[in-house]
Amino acid sequence: MVVTFEDFTCAYCAQMSNTLSELVNRYPKKIRVVWKDFVGNLEQTGLRSAVAARCAQSQGKFWEYHDFLFANQTSLSDAFYKQIAGDLGLDEARFNSCFDNQETLPLVQQSFNEGLALGVDATPYVFINAERFSGLVSYEQLEQLIQ
Repeated sequence: MVVTFEDFTCAYCAQMSNTLSELVNRYPKKIRVVWKDFVGNLEQTGLRSAVAARCAQSQGKFWEYHDFLFANQTSLSDAFYKQIAGDLGLDEARFNSCFDNQETLPLVQQSFNEGLALGVDATPYVFINAERFSGLVSYEQLEQLIQ
């Protein structure tokens, strides 16, 4: 299992997510990725992105929403979060209510606090087996660890 602490506004996190996605595609039975939000309350765009992604998760579309956010990092806004929900076929009224009321904020804050307790101090931050990595990790490095 890979546990990754990331922020949707972090360019390095987008690269790391692509690397992890490639590994999952190559080793679907060997690797499972657990996403943890690591964004503080002062970073509003990252925080709102995380809340939106978790609202999508409540409808079973976290990873699809995740991919849209990373593919469009320069377009992140409240209107865009709602547009993605529609594009993915989510129940828009339910998504908008979840997002507008920040129903998933406690989950995002819990992930951040878990990261702090584990010594996470930057993004991306990855735990795999007994190893921990801060910053970008190459495909080759990760592949060695999962084999």
